Amino acid sequence: MTALSTFVVARRHQLGVVSVSAAIFLAGMLTFFSFVLLVVVTSTTDSRLSMLADAVLYSSSDSVSADQDANQLLHANINDETTSLAAPRSRLDKRDGLTTTTVTGKVKASELVLNEELISGDLRIRHQAASRLHQTTLEIVIMLDVSGSMEGAPMTQAIDGLRDFADILYAEERRNLSKTISIVPATGLVNVGWRPNFLKSDAVAIPRSLRPLAKEQGWKNLLSPTVPGRWREAMCMQLPEVQSDLTAPNLLSPNWIRSLELGPRQQNIRFYLETQLKPPPAATYKNGMPLHSYIPSENSPYNPQWKHIHALFDSFDCGVSSIQAYMSNYREFIDGLKTLYPEMNTNNAEGVMWAWRLLSPEWRGEWDRTKSELPRDYGLKSNKKVMVLFTDGDHLVDPEVRDRKQVMLCREMKRKGIEIIAVDFNNRSPSMKSCASPGAYHQASTRTIRNVLQQVATTLNKIELVE
Repeated sequence: MTALSTFVVARRHQLGVVSVSAAIFLAGMLTFFSFVLLVVVTSTTDSRLSMLADAVLYSSSDSVSADQDANQLLHANINDETTSLAAPRSRLDKRDGLTTTTVTGKVKASELVLNEELISGDLRIRHQAASRLHQTTLEIVIMLDVSGSMEGAPMTQAIDGLRDFADILYAEERRNLSKTISIVPATGLVNVGWRPNFLKSDAVAIPRSLRPLAKEQGWKNLLSPTVPGRWREAMCMQLPEVQSDLTAPNLLSPNWIRSLELGPRQQNIRFYLETQLKPPPAATYKNGMPLHSYIPSENSPYNPQWKHIHALFDSFDCGVSSIQAYMSNYREFIDGLKTLYPEMNTNNAEGVMWAWRLLSPEWRGEWDRTKSELPRDYGLKSNKKVMVLFTDGDHLVDPEVRDRKQVMLCREMKRKGIEIIAVDFNNRSPSMKSCASPGAYHQASTRTIRNVLQQVATTLNKIELVE
């Protein structure tokens, strides 16, 4: 009986030893597997954060809300349920051309390990990426011939092509601050829109010959709201060659051409005033607006030869299509296209002059006070200035003077570093070919116009990121 009891006790003692050893072994294995799992998860998460840091860095190159975009990008790609990563955050630091992004998150280690002694709480993961991002901003001006020859199918095809142009150029809408596009509708006169700041005080004063009429109409100056043109916020200026009495092409000197770039305070810009009795080709403009006439009572019926008492008329040459300056997104550009109507005769030379003024730093802050940095300086490595010159015909009015003026303007613009892309639509113009930068002259037909404008947009739609 004693021997049997001793055996039972010994057996129970032996079983107890085996159970403790197994528990220690199992605990060790669980700790090891928990450690391996933690390493794998943290390594995978760190790798993913590293890739996201690079993506965030690229995103920050041209976003107006870089920090917001970065955090949205993180949350869209990090799922707590699949990564065990909580509270992902991103921080961007931009200075002196160097952009640094830091992404952080917490791995829920307590949910991965089975041994609380291995680790407690959350494990923070941090990844940093830095790069010098060289973003090329673009200032683009489209000088578009909107003369009467563009009416009908040519205008429709041009607008459709420019919509394709916008689809490509703004393919990534987030990149809306890297490009600004302006449209200069060129016809007999260029309607610059409501720009009273372009004029000095004496340029808005009532001329002597219009004072009797101004008194009758209650006009204080040429900016009064019922003055022809002003009532529709249109402003067309005298052609500078007419104002300077340059009636022959040999009178247009390089110095005179260069003077056209000077800012408005250094110019003597004057309103074009229609005081001659010219029966307009229609009673309304192309958008349905009426043409107004004001004749002084002392000179009725009107005799324009009475130089001391003039009438004032709306000018059909000063059309309804006005300059659209510094559009920075797709919707603005498409809305700008809706303002274009074909009217009167071709005057690409005047259109090129105003396109230059939209690109020249001499006119900085004059076009849009909310974009006072535009136009930027010449010669910046991070900025490119481009004029797209689009026409379907040659000058028919005063062609020798206008052709020479256009070619000389283009030459000076190219000397300043402005690239000129010329699109000759159903036309073959020597002056257009002379204007174009090397390799940038395109002939387009009704069949190819959309492809040509798509090609131009693809060429322009490049943002350069290096290092």
